[in-house]
Amino acid sequence: ILLDVDVKAGFERLRHRNLRHGVEKDRIERETLCFHERVRSGYLELARRWPQRIRVVDAARDKDVVQADIWELAQHVIGT
Repeated sequence: ILLDVDVKAGFERLRHRNLRHGVEKDRIERETLCFHERVRSGYLELARRWPQRIRVVDAARDKDVVQADIWELAQHVIGT
């Protein structure tokens, strides 16, 4: 399951999380926006190539909706 969110939106979430918990960015989080865009593009390309193996969930939505989508995908895989 690939949780996909726009990189800028992800950075904003990260900023809020770090402020809440009083932590600094880690080594990967300090990489450039361009780096993170390339990583996201790479994962989305893998999901495009293997749609039966990698399912993309739009993680920009409300966390309860995202959680429900993840649970539905997991149930399908484990056969419940």
